[in-house]
Amino acid sequence: MIITESDLRANWSKEKITVLKIPPGSVITPPAREFIRNKGILVEIEGEGAIDFTGLTYSTAIHSKQDEKAHGRKTPSAAFGEALWNSDKRKAYADRQEKPARNTASGAVLLDKTGHPVVYQSDRAGTSDGSVKTDLPVTPDPPVKPVPTAKSEKPEYMTHLNGKKLVVKSDPVIRLRGQLDSFISQLVETELWFLEKGCTGIAEKLHEVVVFCRGLMQAEVLGKEFDFPLIFGFNKEQLREISHDPMKYFGVKHSFVSKKHGMSVAKLHILRSKSREVELAAVDAFVTENGKCSREDIVSALNRLSSIMYILVCLEKARLKDGGALPGASSGVRRFDVNIGVSNRHIHLSQSDLEVLFGAGYQLTKKKELSQPGQYAAKETLDLTGPKGTIDHVRILGPVRKASQIEISVSDSIKLGLEPPVRDSGDIDATPGIVLEGPKGTLELKKGVIIAKRHLHLDPATAKELGLKDRDVITAELRTERPILLEGIGVRVSDQYATDLHIDVDEANAALAKNGDKAVLILKAQPGLSEGRHGALEG
Repeated sequence: MIITESDLRANWSKEKITVLKIPPGSVITPPAREFIRNKGILVEIEGEGAIDFTGLTYSTAIHSKQDEKAHGRKTPSAAFGEALWNSDKRKAYADRQEKPARNTASGAVLLDKTGHPVVYQSDRAGTSDGSVKTDLPVTPDPPVKPVPTAKSEKPEYMTHLNGKKLVVKSDPVIRLRGQLDSFISQLVETELWFLEKGCTGIAEKLHEVVVFCRGLMQAEVLGKEFDFPLIFGFNKEQLREISHDPMKYFGVKHSFVSKKHGMSVAKLHILRSKSREVELAAVDAFVTENGKCSREDIVSALNRLSSIMYILVCLEKARLKDGGALPGASSGVRRFDVNIGVSNRHIHLSQSDLEVLFGAGYQLTKKKELSQPGQYAAKETLDLTGPKGTIDHVRILGPVRKASQIEISVSDSIKLGLEPPVRDSGDIDATPGIVLEGPKGTLELKKGVIIAKRHLHLDPATAKELGLKDRDVITAELRTERPILLEGIGVRVSDQYATDLHIDVDEANAALAKNGDKAVLILKAQPGLSEGRHGALEG
């Protein structure tokens, strides 16, 4: 049990107590001991009787001997008491130690008119010849006020809950404050991240949540009622309804967090999870085992906080897919996330050309799988030679094709001294040729060098959901540190394809993009495309 000065003052102002009974092993803080001495309060340890607390004789180590014997070791409170007793300031008063005041038959201590225990001469030390002086009461020495030290302020493991009330730092309310403080810091960090990305709308909403949480913290610390404000223009009941039906309000389904949603959604999901931890900390702090809650305003507000964060998750998912259109708004466009695949210069060969360069009956050796099913990067490479230069070790992709084709970037064409057109793969009529040098021979192609047109691979089911068909042309935004808008993207639909947006190295470098980054397809609204079908994309 920890006895603090604020506890004693509260009881003194109500009852003017003169006797304080405490269990063995109790810890009395330095300010509390000072208060006991000044008020002349008698301290009794249960099972051990009264003790003299008018001087500097109290030590939890001394008065916890019964606990120590029972446990066969020093109790934590005894060890704490010894630390206090052995301090330099306490030793300075060791010679002034008094014996305990005489107990009456009932175990209580006789008090004088001032409320101090009566000390008898026979309780003093005897004379030099062992005789004892007359048994008359004497006036006790006035209490000696200890010299203040740094240790007498408060123990390091305790802190102020409010005002002068001390609690241990593991107190549930202190834990709640720490959780809420941590959550606010994460909110601000995420707000700054969205601002850096240019997403001012979501950043402004995060700031609303920051202000909301600061108000919660202030209401708890000051003991004031928390008045729930409008968040995003909605009250508590409306926030709950919106969070329970994201398809109705945002056109997205309930779903677990996934890497396909991107970093922005993941960051908001982290905040949502953290808000649940803050709510549980509030329940620990304010709800008793029998279900009685002392701060329903705070617990209720934190319960709604998780709804607020889930609404932000859904808003961001809707922004990425639907251009941020709110319920009832008609933006005229839809959006869809895809992965970016960066294509470096590479070679496709026919079987006959492969055998010229590597020998009769030669087969390519697979090095690694590519994003499109069945396609792979081979271990084999060739040197490309044009009118003005050579590029060594250009990778061959497999499997072999009907006709050989070389795909390079604009930068490569300048080095080689060629002017290839921008073409779809396979469209090689009226294109420049090039010289290929292999380990078994040299081959001069008359045609086949192109700059590949940026294109989107789609399987039929996804193309249908998007309202797209083979050979359509669309626009996409590369969401990178250096975002750019790419127009004229050709759509290729096949049951042999996986969804992927292919661009070349020059285009990727312009946007500081790399494999696995996200692009957002910007699609014109298609007649007859239902909200339910659009929502199914979220799966």
